[in-house]
Amino acid sequence: MPQKTAEYQGPWARDTFNISADLTPLLLEALLPVCPNNHNSCAPVYDAPIILLSPGYRGSRLYYNVVASAIASEGFMVITMDHPGETNAITYPDGHAVYSDLPNVMDISELAPYAYVRAADAVFVIDQLNNATAVAELLPEHTFQKLPADRVAMLGHSLGGAAAVIAASLDPRIHAVINLDGPFLGSLPPAGLPQPVLFIATEREESLWSETWPELKGPKQCIEVSNLTHEGEDTAYWAGLMGEIAPMQWLHILGAYTKEWVNGAFSGKVGGPLLQGQEPRFPEVTTLSKDNF
Repeated sequence: MPQKTAEYQGPWARDTFNISADLTPLLLEALLPVCPNNHNSCAPVYDAPIILLSPGYRGSRLYYNVVASAIASEGFMVITMDHPGETNAITYPDGHAVYSDLPNVMDISELAPYAYVRAADAVFVIDQLNNATAVAELLPEHTFQKLPADRVAMLGHSLGGAAAVIAASLDPRIHAVINLDGPFLGSLPPAGLPQPVLFIATEREESLWSETWPELKGPKQCIEVSNLTHEGEDTAYWAGLMGEIAPMQWLHILGAYTKEWVNGAFSGKVGGPLLQGQEPRFPEVTTLSKDNF
């Protein structure tokens, strides 16, 4: 993490998750493997389908780097998003930092306004995919001018999952949604939501998604992952918060289901053995509900 972000996130994570240690040194030093200097040995990204990733309430996108890396390894370009005004600490490329000290929310319905702001952020990002100047600033070493805005899906955790559903209802360029243990907030159009929606739940009661279920008119599925906690969905590093599931097993599950769901949505045919529950590699996964495929 950038220094200013890490210096904020260390104490914040300690207090929020009741961790005894200050994690600032770890957040400053932790590194992910990346492509080698010889970029010719890496798969080209200019034609890869795009997945937007929105974090949990107040959370930094940087906590999700491990998750984003696992999904990218399945053949996607993953764009992680911070949400200014809500994300608790953001360090910009010029070094200045913006902080937000929003309170913890007890009534989940109070999060709806934030979900709509996040949805607008997602629409803005998609608009920039066809902006040659913006693409050149993000990926200066590549010569392509645009990214495939016609193949976009959105994945979100917690509040980010709610925002993904709302964003899809506002922008048909989002072809598929994956909601990681988030509620369904706000309202959908009278005709419902036609895009495929996959809900990945932990072992906890969630009434808000079941109430919205009839309004999802496209392929839809809700799976439950045993031994996984709500906090464990954001990163493989907080092993004690994840529950009893092995971190790499969770990443394998997420990667496999994301690939199957999103590629099925792009091809217009959601389905296959994995989504039918015929996958012995993932005994932790149970299908709770599915329809329209």
